[in-house]
Amino acid sequence: MTKLSIIVPVYYVEPYLPKCIDSILAQTMTDFELLLIVDGSPDRCAEICDSYAAKDNRIIVIHQQNHGVSAARNAGLKIAKGEYIGFVDPDDLIAKQFFSKMYCAAKEKNKEVACCDYLVFPDEKDIKDITGSREDSILEMDIETILFDLFSRPSKMKGIVWNKIYKRSVLNTLNFNTSLKNYEDLYFWLNCLSANKEITACFLSERLYYYRINNNSASRKFDPNLYKMTRDIFVKWIFPFIDKFFFTYKKNAVAYYLDFCSLQINEYKNAHKQNGYNANKDIRYIRGSLLAFVMKSLLKREIDRHTFNRYLIELLFRYN
Repeated sequence: MTKLSIIVPVYYVEPYLPKCIDSILAQTMTDFELLLIVDGSPDRCAEICDSYAAKDNRIIVIHQQNHGVSAARNAGLKIAKGEYIGFVDPDDLIAKQFFSKMYCAAKEKNKEVACCDYLVFPDEKDIKDITGSREDSILEMDIETILFDLFSRPSKMKGIVWNKIYKRSVLNTLNFNTSLKNYEDLYFWLNCLSANKEITACFLSERLYYYRINNNSASRKFDPNLYKMTRDIFVKWIFPFIDKFFFTYKKNAVAYYLDFCSLQINEYKNAHKQNGYNANKDIRYIRGSLLAFVMKSLLKREIDRHTFNRYLIELLFRYN
């Protein structure tokens, strides 16, 4: 069995894709299959992927119509044969020892999931491999520790998939929710935890994944209705799921949500500031809408008064 399957959803990333693939092919761990899922990309991404596949038999290219990142990842999960499965976004880079260090840690510690820290770098910059520049330590976690950490700030595990590798057996029945356009990683991670109640993980403190702030990516595009989408996703998907499977962590999840609200207000403000627009009036409206939702909902009953008030103050006054 191949040690690792690497799934890369590919859409409209022509300027970044070759460097991403090169960083994967440069891995010190060579026993892997690379699944490039071209999701109807309108640029030359399909041609680039086919060119790499013609030179390296570890690469498998799947061409499909555009259905989004979740559908692309699901297509990869369907054919993945590796003992462990990892995800890389097509505009990011990884350290040469990214997969070898996480695979070895997972095997040595007998864990179903291995996770590492990551480095954020600007769109216009390239980055050199800095593996080993931070102290290398490994933290072992059971499911209770994982859940507590997930809704903490700062979190080590985080609700993202690309800084982790998963044992294939814990993902056998799982797919990404194609109905979600945001927070699909968080929902996938919660599904993984609910389906594997005895799951264990290890966290590597090294920054082995390099996350590019790509202003053209779906996650970075500014949308004035983002706060509404966040609210709707948490109300329809995240909170009901937590109520069903992880109710003891509902307070933590509410705090997590309120923190996201204040961060999104800051993103709204910065997006307009770059365009020379004073967004104070809009921000007051957004805050009012969020407060009306929070106060009318049952969220304030899920968290103690002191903590709720602290997050409410941050929501009102943070990033003024």
